[in-house]
Amino acid sequence: MNKIDFINSFKLISHTEPNRKLIVHLEEVYQKAKKRFDEIDINFEYLNISKDEFEELLKIVIFCHDFGKASLYFQGKLFKEKLTQKEKRLSEHGLISAFFGYFIAKEKFDERLASFVFMAIRFHHLNLDNAESMQKVEDNEIEKVLDIYEGIKPNSDEIDNIYNYLLGIDNIIEKFGLFLETEFPEDEIEYLVMYFWYKKDYQNNDIFIFMTLFSLLIYADKQDAIFRDKEILSIENLDLDCIKVEDFKSAYFANRDMTPLDKTREKLYQAIVSEFENVKDKSVFFIKLPTGAGKTLLLYKLAMIIQQNEKKRRVFYLLPFITLIEQNANILKQLLDFMGIDSNDNRIFLEKHSLSGEFELSGGNDEYDIDKKQFLLDTLESHFIVTSFHQLFYGVFKRKNALLKRFNQFANSVILIDEVQLIPLEHMYVITRFLKFMSEIFNCKIIVASATFPNIKKEILHNSYSFKEIDEILTKDEIDKFFNRYEIKIDISDTYIDETLFEKIDEKLKTNRDLLFRVNTVNTANEIYEYLQNIDSSYDKTNIFLLTSAVAPVVRKCIIKKIKRNSKRGVKQIVVATQLIQAGVDISLEDGFEELAPLDLIVQSMGRRNRSAEKEEIGKADIIKIAREINGKEFEGYKIYNDFDIKQTISILKGYQTLNEKEIYEHGLLDKYYNTQVEVMKIDKYFQKLNFKDIDNDFVLIKEAPLSFSFFMPLNQKAKKLWDKLVELDIRKREIKKDKFFWKNMKEIESDYSKIKKDVSLYVVNQNFYPWDSAKKEQYQNTISENFESALGIYFASEDVFDRQRGLQLVQYVKDKVEGLFW
Repeated sequence: MNKIDFINSFKLISHTEPNRKLIVHLEEVYQKAKKRFDEIDINFEYLNISKDEFEELLKIVIFCHDFGKASLYFQGKLFKEKLTQKEKRLSEHGLISAFFGYFIAKEKFDERLASFVFMAIRFHHLNLDNAESMQKVEDNEIEKVLDIYEGIKPNSDEIDNIYNYLLGIDNIIEKFGLFLETEFPEDEIEYLVMYFWYKKDYQNNDIFIFMTLFSLLIYADKQDAIFRDKEILSIENLDLDCIKVEDFKSAYFANRDMTPLDKTREKLYQAIVSEFENVKDKSVFFIKLPTGAGKTLLLYKLAMIIQQNEKKRRVFYLLPFITLIEQNANILKQLLDFMGIDSNDNRIFLEKHSLSGEFELSGGNDEYDIDKKQFLLDTLESHFIVTSFHQLFYGVFKRKNALLKRFNQFANSVILIDEVQLIPLEHMYVITRFLKFMSEIFNCKIIVASATFPNIKKEILHNSYSFKEIDEILTKDEIDKFFNRYEIKIDISDTYIDETLFEKIDEKLKTNRDLLFRVNTVNTANEIYEYLQNIDSSYDKTNIFLLTSAVAPVVRKCIIKKIKRNSKRGVKQIVVATQLIQAGVDISLEDGFEELAPLDLIVQSMGRRNRSAEKEEIGKADIIKIAREINGKEFEGYKIYNDFDIKQTISILKGYQTLNEKEIYEHGLLDKYYNTQVEVMKIDKYFQKLNFKDIDNDFVLIKEAPLSFSFFMPLNQKAKKLWDKLVELDIRKREIKKDKFFWKNMKEIESDYSKIKKDVSLYVVNQNFYPWDSAKKEQYQNTISENFESALGIYFASEDVFDRQRGLQLVQYVKDKVEGLFW
């Protein structure tokens, strides 16, 4: 019998629309997983399993993961309009498939590895939990498994043929039935509230065996369900010539105004590239350069050298904020275009963050439907990926099924981590562990760039290298010039409140310099802005700007352009801003003040004064504490930041009356600040026990506010048309929810939304609230939902809660209606 006739002789189905035979699905998922496994380069010397053993384990996981779909109940579910409660319960396939996989694996492996098979199959449609919970099986679940087995037996002939073909095992159903009878005697089931073969201590790095196994399973399973027999049209090899980076640099900066620091930046670039040639065999590299030293093209140059020499599969460039991602991605896009590489094809270049649109392909876009494009986007299927810390680290340290599909993608890649100091300090040990296993086990080359390296335990990294620091590359005169951009006056012995704050502002106005007043809260920024608009000064009112998170992004972009234009023309201006000024806002002012904040944030914000040493005088700022009468004259920084961070900053600064940029680096103040932070090392215990839920709970990059609302600002006709489109999509969404197969139509809505998501985001402002009484959370929620129109979870800002200059002014509106809320 030929293979086509052989396959056609089988009747069992795994998926519908169109029907996919179970045997075809199992075989194709294995082929896809095996292809991906062959592409990635895993160093099995660090794992307690050989490559051949892992391949055999993978084969068992794949071939057994949908065994339960052979039951009469599951087959009936595929074609019945309505199911009884019993049919719904018995149509589940995960747990019995897990038992079946464990039964097969136990014949070849010990309980430790067999338990990986059990957990991977049981949770292949679920989010991971702690190993203990993933292996716990209650008596009612055992009874359900036995009932499902009875529904499988009528199809035993076909199943026996399937597994004889796939695994070379005869009479599999009979043998599995004996296994179930032996393990779960009928008269003992009610007493078997148990942990199923739970092993308390796994071996070192076992977590990565399991995660790779699990990731390959769910990646290939989802790929086959979406693509079926269609190949992913990947682009295998790029014609990269890293020498062209220098040509691009020359062209990129040719039409820009030269600054006094350009030659210094070029010297640093050339020195590090030259040094890299002698240490390319290392795996983890550390580049310590201050803000404004020109890291972006340097990192891409090093990544492309590695790509050319070692043929790594992907390059990931990680950054903390969307603004930085967009700026960085724009540079890479221009660089690739300069090299003659199509940056419009997302298989080559992908900018991935929460506002990313659809996955786009050149010459083949129409062949990929919504599901296919979303799969490629979710799995980061590209050569160059510029993305957030969240997108990559959560694909490793989170338990969400949808994120773990991409875990296998990171193997044999180049990973560039920029601004690493902005990762919460409590996670630095976790990041060190990440560097270790990604470089040793996944054979990644990793370059970490930062102004300092907070608590990264380089001693546990056996193949790392730290590049020469700036004082080893530049001459004394060059260092003095580079670190002579600004000076700070420490003024934190007293607190500035209302009138005294305004007197401080008046004092700064007399300097007649470009001023930046950077404060911690939107409310304080609003008060200062209102004061400046209502007094007479030498500054034109049209050149006084407000930059806070309450101002719509589209307006912020216009303001930043005006600030840059004013700087070029020598127009005096004032900027009042919150901490968002620290995230990729490339402006350069002269004087002002900084409200007390964690030391690293102060240093970043100071980088917005005399940024390229282009000013006639050095930049200046006073560090002050601000309080408001409304908050009982208390410094508000303790509400915004961690108490320890503020106290440690005060401890460091109180030894100085003034500080210049050079002293900050020569005295190692950032190192002192970071090295006093508390280390959290629970990750080792969680790794050892495969406690995925505990890892997930502990690893949080951004703590969410208890209440957060997104408001759309109807600033112009384009915005109003976008809102109408959102309303239309919202209506369609509510209508199709009445349909049994609404989830299929939801894909079309998600696709339509993805096309406008980035444009919509330009008019959206997020407002966080922190209720004193969490029990009243629903009341606070209702206050918003009952008073504002919404579409797709976004509220429409009516004219009484926003204006163009100050942005969303929701606080006072809610305060008048709800007690017990602070923000």
